[in-house]
Amino acid sequence: MNIKKTILILISGLSISSVFAGNGIDMVNKEPVILSNIDTVGFSLIYEGDDNNNAVTVMKYREDGKSEWIQGHPLFEIKRGTKFSLNDGVSDYRNELAGRMFYLLPGKTYEVKVTVADPDGVTGEKERHFKVKTRFEPLVENKTGGAYYVSVNGSDKNPGTKDLPFLTIEKAAEKVKAGDTVIVREGVYSIKRSILIENSGTEDKPVVMRSEVRGKAVIDGSDTELAKTKWEKVDSEKYPDVYKVSYRPKPQIIFYKDNLMFPFDNIEDVRTCIYQGKKKTGLYGGWFWDKDTLYVKIPKEPYTKPEGEGIDPNGEKDNIKVVRAEKAFELKGNCIVIDGFTIRYVNEGINFKGANYLVLRNNTIERMINGIISERYLDEPAEMRSSFALIENNEITCCPTFFYRDWGLGHDNVATQGIMLDSGEGHMIRNNNIHDVENGIYVGGTWEKGEASTMANPDYNQGTIVAGNEIYRIGDDSVESDGACHNQVIYNNFIRDIHTGLSLAPNSVGPMWVLRNRIYMRPRISLSGEPELSGDFMNAPFKFNVGSKVGAGPSVIYHNTVVVESPVKAVPAFVSAWGNTPGLDLITRNNSFTSNPGWYTIYIESKAIEKRVLKLDLDYDNLFRKEPPLAKFEGYKKYLDLKDFQESTGYEKHGMSIPQKFNDPAKGDFGLDINSPLIDSGVILPGINTNYTGKAPDIGAVEF
Repeated sequence: MNIKKTILILISGLSISSVFAGNGIDMVNKEPVILSNIDTVGFSLIYEGDDNNNAVTVMKYREDGKSEWIQGHPLFEIKRGTKFSLNDGVSDYRNELAGRMFYLLPGKTYEVKVTVADPDGVTGEKERHFKVKTRFEPLVENKTGGAYYVSVNGSDKNPGTKDLPFLTIEKAAEKVKAGDTVIVREGVYSIKRSILIENSGTEDKPVVMRSEVRGKAVIDGSDTELAKTKWEKVDSEKYPDVYKVSYRPKPQIIFYKDNLMFPFDNIEDVRTCIYQGKKKTGLYGGWFWDKDTLYVKIPKEPYTKPEGEGIDPNGEKDNIKVVRAEKAFELKGNCIVIDGFTIRYVNEGINFKGANYLVLRNNTIERMINGIISERYLDEPAEMRSSFALIENNEITCCPTFFYRDWGLGHDNVATQGIMLDSGEGHMIRNNNIHDVENGIYVGGTWEKGEASTMANPDYNQGTIVAGNEIYRIGDDSVESDGACHNQVIYNNFIRDIHTGLSLAPNSVGPMWVLRNRIYMRPRISLSGEPELSGDFMNAPFKFNVGSKVGAGPSVIYHNTVVVESPVKAVPAFVSAWGNTPGLDLITRNNSFTSNPGWYTIYIESKAIEKRVLKLDLDYDNLFRKEPPLAKFEGYKKYLDLKDFQESTGYEKHGMSIPQKFNDPAKGDFGLDINSPLIDSGVILPGINTNYTGKAPDIGAVEF
């Protein structure tokens, strides 16, 4: 196979092009589809025709009232589903030219001009004019509204005033209305069920629930009575080191010393701490609930010998936390703010379904399965969608369990998520600290009802922004954007000490904008503080390896810096694509991918090339591996160095291959040395990096 012929998208001329003749493009006279956010706006223009995908677009924009136009990034041709059913899957599609503008000001109107050309002809308006508006930074409190107070020394018979506060947050949630603020004083608030907020605010009069002092109002969903109960030893010969206690109802989850215990299906698996008799879970002990009896085993050596000798829980009562509350906050209304709480020992920290325009900020959510979650399934009505949530400045963590076990041991049997959104549009997830969970941030489509029904349906997640987050010690995917993700942005995140960096597996609609992220992968540091050189933990910075019935949409990979330090494991510094990959549609520019010594910088399995269409345009990147070969794909051919890769594939004509030392990548400092050849070696990308310093943009995530 001649890989040069697979280059169907050329960014060097910043256009959409092809070598095949075809029909012209018909710019259908319909209103653009707008996806607004606070400092960026995505949009699509509907079209027909152009089967050979050779239309060329020029996009310009300016703030309303200004005279000077700014050139933006060209648009991408995408195909999105419009009709769906559980039985028939996707029954109709629509063609769109999709674009996005970056670095905008909140609450401003912008004029957009898109010019379309096609060698085969253009039907309809060749130049489209329209206006878009960014969202305002949301109001987080109405200072003129009413206030209710909650205190651990209060009473629900009180009026909820400053001097006579309520006792429970649930009571305040019943009373609060648009414009009101609930102020929760310092203390631990034990809950048995969700704090339900059904009343809605408005954008200028939100419903606000906040801790009086950040982090000091603690919502705790564990059973406070369990520590008073005596555990009994089960049959010592048949089930040694397994203990039981009468308990109802069934626990949500159980922690021991802040480590998640595994929920087994039978007492035999509790005895061995081995899931279904097949493999060790690597999790910290296990439990099984049968009607009204709870069984547990706490192994002395949970990570190395979970099936070994156990610990008597009677001496550990205060360390065993049985979670009884499914959710801490359940949001049903619109325009709600949740600010500054510590939430612990719950199945879900904050759940919202059918709620819109939310602000979830400054919270610490720990010892849970899902930190912040919103899900809507295909068979649920449209009003169950949730859009426009601002999720910022939260710390979300489950426990070290997921980072310190090998990936294959217990994967997906208890999958924890820091943030999980597969519902709606326009979410902003920024500046959060997420660590010690299975998946960091999930912003993909739903997988619950089958691929055919969901993989081309962007109704689940479109226009979502993931920016400025620090994500580390992750058991699986740091940012998972799988499925019908439409016009999303993953920008300026720092990702380290992880199994997988960015999972676009696959991005089936697109475009996906992956800009200025820093990814640092190294051997896992064990609980004892020593590096684990077995390498069974790391996978890849980028993953494109899950099958799809609708193929892959375009992904734009610009200005990212990746450093892989892996002396043993086969970990590529950029692409990892295997046989069931539904094709690749990638454009890369100005990235630095370094492997020390690691594996190949780029790895694409032979079957992924033989069975799928590759749309690759790789250039102006720094690809460095300490030892040859540099890359491997197309019939398992190895490319020894950059010159061999360039001459054999036609890729990276302006690429570089230099060793790059950064100040402190483990702490996110990927600053370039003043003498670095990566300075001024990048290419200008309209709408992306025109604010560079020097003679040209630098290669990598950080401009010198």
